[in-house]
Amino acid sequence: MTLVIDASTIVKWFAPEVLADEARRVLRMESVFVAPDFMPAEVMSALLRKYRRGDIDSERLLAARDSIRDAFELVASEPVLDDAVRLALRYQRSAYDSSYVVIARGRGCQFVTADRRLYDALAPAYPETMLWVGDVAE
Repeated sequence: MTLVIDASTIVKWFAPEVLADEARRVLRMESVFVAPDFMPAEVMSALLRKYRRGDIDSERLLAARDSIRDAFELVASEPVLDDAVRLALRYQRSAYDSSYVVIARGRGCQFVTADRRLYDALAPAYPETMLWVGDVAE
């Protein structure tokens, strides 16, 4: 099974947040994890904010960086940009978020997100693609 995983879910793997346990269920799935090539910078930016606030230490931050490198197949974002921008315009989303969805649809797999507004905006149009992190089965 292949899953596209967004930054909102991945951050929960390494930081104490609401839905962290649910997000970590994804790690236990027998899956190939896929994300756009900008995902590591997106995740590290969020984790750096948490580090500066004292929510995580530098060891956890660096471990997250290494884990992400090892766990993901990164997909070039430029080839999906046109479709991502069209989706972003239609559903009032960011090009970043839309890129994850376009990659998942292109691969015929599900996209796991912990971004409730994103999920709520796109699940009605793409029910076969969108997977709320809280709905990941044990």
